[in-house]
Amino acid sequence: MLICTQVMIPAYEGLLPLPHNRTVLELLFELANTHALAKLRLHTEVTVDLLEVSTDHMYHAMDKFARTTCPAYDVYERADEVEARMRRQRAKNPNAPVNGAHKKIEFNTNKTIKYHAVGHYPDYIRSHGPLDNYSTQTVSTLLSQYL
Repeated sequence: MLICTQVMIPAYEGLLPLPHNRTVLELLFELANTHALAKLRLHTEVTVDLLEVSTDHMYHAMDKFARTTCPAYDVYERADEVEARMRRQRAKNPNAPVNGAHKKIEFNTNKTIKYHAVGHYPDYIRSHGPLDNYSTQTVSTLLSQYL
């Protein structure tokens, strides 16, 4: 994860004005740190405690991003996203009018169950062991073979 952080953070640095740039960089660091700790293959009580602290820092960074940076920018669908949405609407109901306007995108990652589940990782690791053996990719791959 260190390599990803070394590449990712400099790529985003300076893209936004100063107060928002700092918020984004702090969020990227906290996300990378929490991810690296969660994916360790061998945990000790110290690393699990660090994961708890890191998760708390990540939640605070995400909250700051949602409160300060997100409202400062209006984000809309890209043209290809509008086209895909229109195709889905036409396929669902060919006779209905299709809205081709770019929809505003709202930040809602912090309102998902996956986001809130991260706070339970340390307890899960204490009970069942490391998380490196679990992935939704395995299920997706198996399902695609049968569909």
